[in-house]
Amino acid sequence: MRGRDNRHSRLAAEVSGLSEDSALRFLTSRDIIVDWPDAAEQTLAGRALIKTAVNLIIRFAPCLKLRRRSPFAREVAEFIMQIDSSGQPYAASAVDPIIVQLGGGANECHVSGSADGWTALVSGKGDVLPAVSDTANVLGAHAAAALVASEVFRHALPLAKDFQWHSPKTRYSLFDYGSPRSAPPDIEEPYFEDTPLLAGVGAIGQACIDTLASLRARGAIRCVDRGYVDDETNLNRSVLALERDVDEVTPKVSLASRRLVGSDLTVLPHCEELATVLGMIHAGDIPWPRVVASALDTAEDRRLLQQLWPDTMLDAATGGSMAQVFRHVAGSELACLRCLHADHSSGLPYEEIMALRTGLSAAEIKGALSQPSVLLDSTSLNRVRPEIRELAEQHLGLDICGFLSAVEHLGQGENPQQVLVSVSFSSYFAGVLLAAELVKAELGIETQLVGRYQIDPLKNLDPGTPFAQQRRNGCFCTTRERQIRLFRDEMAGRR
Repeated sequence: MRGRDNRHSRLAAEVSGLSEDSALRFLTSRDIIVDWPDAAEQTLAGRALIKTAVNLIIRFAPCLKLRRRSPFAREVAEFIMQIDSSGQPYAASAVDPIIVQLGGGANECHVSGSADGWTALVSGKGDVLPAVSDTANVLGAHAAAALVASEVFRHALPLAKDFQWHSPKTRYSLFDYGSPRSAPPDIEEPYFEDTPLLAGVGAIGQACIDTLASLRARGAIRCVDRGYVDDETNLNRSVLALERDVDEVTPKVSLASRRLVGSDLTVLPHCEELATVLGMIHAGDIPWPRVVASALDTAEDRRLLQQLWPDTMLDAATGGSMAQVFRHVAGSELACLRCLHADHSSGLPYEEIMALRTGLSAAEIKGALSQPSVLLDSTSLNRVRPEIRELAEQHLGLDICGFLSAVEHLGQGENPQQVLVSVSFSSYFAGVLLAAELVKAELGIETQLVGRYQIDPLKNLDPGTPFAQQRRNGCFCTTRERQIRLFRDEMAGRR
């Protein structure tokens, strides 16, 4: 088994109930055949859907095959070989392959995907879907690719009891966060006038850049990441990374620059520490960004980034198959990143510390402590932070106090953010959500995102709407509100 495949083993074992080695053998040996109608590759959205879905699937299923032989299909086949040189996109298929139909049209298949502007269409039961729309808005196509990859992941494994289902025909709107309920605005080649900042160009940040490039965004975006493609497991979910990047130890910001070559969106790359770039902004050497998008890994970096106090702060996170996106508007009564990621050694009351670590409210935790019989229900589970979602699911229907004890014990060992290792489709979906919110913020489009939103495509494509979390009493955004306002005025005056 290759080292690059191991990142998916834990989640594969959870979904299948098998050992990690056995589950991984299913993923790496099952044939997947991808097909699409002629019309799909004639559209921008269709090409985005096909190439992105193939990109995500080949990251965990090396036995991917293409049915078509068109010039575009051969371009996709070449792309597959750049990601995984052991791939054989035109080899004969083994018995009982998983058939994936993209872009609409009738076909006998297991998984189908299509898109219509802001909306992703997917079926894990092989339903016939409408043809992909011929539109410049490819956000839905990129989301559909992630959902298709999620369904393929599940089809490739013998499912454990909790996963004995495949998604029926589903329409998911990136504008409405669920079933389409409104008529969203048309967008075409959005222009980034103020040069937003993207902090973190790992799996989520790369998905965001990939989506923006496909959307033909224009202007400039500043990207900050000190990291390199220095391990073959990076190929597991870093969708802009090719096999050669491991040997060349390519900086992650260079992956973003390479993806945007020939486009009208320019990357201003910073392969250096986040603190260094923030210092340059505070000193006036770099313009203060009004919109900041975070795809960072650590709570410490998120707290540091919030010190920019931009008009709009966005943050995407993931854990296992869970994806999350967060939004904070300056002057809001809702939580900022420092509220959500406060230093646990800061002397806060126990209820507030555990609220920050779990995602539950301090009042909810206080109530559970006074009445130990209070149980962790599905409503509370939906608010749990993605990095401890797996732990919370083990305590569903049990007393909250027991869950809190488990979280405390977790904190005595490894970092809670390392509990779950994310996979290609969950990281990508979080990145698409981040890209969609970034476009809304830059274009002044009203959003349904108030606070946080979480979705686990392996378990529920209709998990509920975004939810708000009030800011913390002891946070900077509360205690130093006036100083923040003065800082923002000063930074805006420098622009």
